[in-house]
Amino acid sequence: MATLTVKNLTTASGQDLALRTGGTDRLTISSSDGSVTIGGGLALGPTPASSGYLRIPNSQYITARNAANTGNINLIGLNSSNQVVFGTGLNIGDQSIINVYSISQTNSNNWNISNAGAATFAGTLNLTGAGAQLYVGNTNTSTEACLIQIGNGRTGSGQSYIDFIGDTTYTDFGMRLSRDGGASGSSYIQHRGTGDLALLGQDACAISLRTNNTERFRINSDGTACLNTSNTVSNVAQTIVTRSGETINTVLLGRSYGGSCSLGLQATGGTEAIPSATTTSTNPVNIVAGTTSDGTTFINTASINIGVESTPTSTSHPTFFAISTTPSASTTRVERFRINSSGNVGIGTTSPSENLHIKNSAPRIRLEDSDGASASIFSMVSGNTAATGSIHIQADPANAGTGSYVAFDVDGATKMILDDTGVLSLKHAGPGLNIGDTNTSTQSCYLQIGNGRTGDGGSYIDLVGDATYTDYGLRIIRNSTANGISEILHRGTGDLRISTTDSSQIQLRTANVNRIALNNTPQLAPNTDNSLSLGGISNRWVAVYAVNGTIQTSDARQKHLITNSVLGLEFIKSLRPVSYKWNVGENIVEKVKDEDGNDIIEEDGSSKVTIVPKPGERTHWGLIAQEVKVAADAAGVDFGGWILGDKENPDSEQGLRYDQFIAPLIKAVQELSVKVQLLESKLEEK
Repeated sequence: MATLTVKNLTTASGQDLALRTGGTDRLTISSSDGSVTIGGGLALGPTPASSGYLRIPNSQYITARNAANTGNINLIGLNSSNQVVFGTGLNIGDQSIINVYSISQTNSNNWNISNAGAATFAGTLNLTGAGAQLYVGNTNTSTEACLIQIGNGRTGSGQSYIDFIGDTTYTDFGMRLSRDGGASGSSYIQHRGTGDLALLGQDACAISLRTNNTERFRINSDGTACLNTSNTVSNVAQTIVTRSGETINTVLLGRSYGGSCSLGLQATGGTEAIPSATTTSTNPVNIVAGTTSDGTTFINTASINIGVESTPTSTSHPTFFAISTTPSASTTRVERFRINSSGNVGIGTTSPSENLHIKNSAPRIRLEDSDGASASIFSMVSGNTAATGSIHIQADPANAGTGSYVAFDVDGATKMILDDTGVLSLKHAGPGLNIGDTNTSTQSCYLQIGNGRTGDGGSYIDLVGDATYTDYGLRIIRNSTANGISEILHRGTGDLRISTTDSSQIQLRTANVNRIALNNTPQLAPNTDNSLSLGGISNRWVAVYAVNGTIQTSDARQKHLITNSVLGLEFIKSLRPVSYKWNVGENIVEKVKDEDGNDIIEEDGSSKVTIVPKPGERTHWGLIAQEVKVAADAAGVDFGGWILGDKENPDSEQGLRYDQFIAPLIKAVQELSVKVQLLESKLEEK
């Protein structure tokens, strides 16, 4: 190869100087601006046509020959879009070079690093200009990773971070992605200002959080959130922990406007890959548990449980809801409340059989008015502690207030009140108190007043039918003591009637034996024939009025030892007819009044009375019982016309049955008739 050495080449004015080989310009010096063009590609000069000092045609590179002299290496060039392109062999490690070659094209602010490897910057990479952008791998068509490494090649520990500045307030950083120094340093996403820090999935993607390179939490594109699984259903136990010192944090909060919020807990049998129906053996299938600590150990002391009552099918999922707490002096939870699949609510029972089922050794419901002056004034409904199935309704059981009562309201109105004096009042315009009106059994229905007494006292029922006798118009009363008097008291001038509406009897009984009956014949008669007396020797009627006289039985079939009367004329002749007046013609019964004119009431509840004897005024004719007795004894007969009030007491009052004198009078008339006939016969003979 020949070598040509040229010195002091000069051209005419206005002519370029060109060196050629093989008929091709290899180097040209422009006569106008002195720029040098080498091979038509590299231009050097004081005022090149394109601003700058180095001009490379589009799609051309500055190349170098490799050390083995086997191929060219592209160093730097310009692509068809006027973008500076670094070749595969350029390593930029000097800040000053970066500053020199900062992109400032008029039609682009893009800087592409297009080699398959990595570009390394030893200093600071500054992209200047409005809207400056850095693209890494945006035209990469290979499967290799595109990345930016900050702090690569460190020989000592130190922080590395990327700062994002979007305002003129936080000029150092508005958001920072940082990594602390050290192999176990912490990594942060730091956000400043009151705007949101958002993790945004622009398209239908999921957001995932991982620890130990294992997914722990995911928000799917449909908004469902999952712990420890990428699916919305998991059979893995989940835990959310908040450490808040002495404050109470809201671990989970749902809020909705115009919709609903829900917390879903799903459980199934089997595995996540092969699920099966939930069974009762897995009860409760879902638990929200509260945990407390003694300073050393955490214990689940309260819980909300959801479980199945039987194995679910495609058409039946019978479930229950339960709440448990831990009693004092225990670390074991006890179920307190349950709603079963039938809607029954149980307190203290796991199998409620009614709408509300409370079970306890002494079940109680306490009702306390928050407006009350004292918390000790309350009402209570309780079950009897004895196994009798009883119920107690208590108003003010501590007796801390006054005027307490139990009221029963129906249809918005009070119908019955039991006051603090024990008085039960029915406030109802209509049928009052029905006892056993729907009873279909054969057992008795009754109302007991005063049952369970531990002392003597009166018991009564008052019936008020007017606005005058407001305490009672009719009173049915049982006075105190074991042998107290029972009464029916009627007030006012209206009738006191005892009546029947059908063809039944009204009976009077003593010693639980029927004595007198008023039947519908009508007939007032002893229930047992020949068993009762009307009045007594000391309990006489003043007068007995009748249309007809009394009728006495005289049927021979009712008699025996029938003989002719021995009492006749002599007996009648021995009697002394007399006239007389009664010492007491009538006893007047009068009520005793107090100084205010009110009746004085006896201990048995009856009005106190006084008996005023009234001397007889009229003259009566009859016999003297004692004289009849002497005449009967003289005749030597037991004369039933004479009676003694008390057979055991000869001094008791004596009386006469005047009907018994008829037979002796008839006998006397018969005897006189015989004598008259004898006298008449003697007269006729004369």
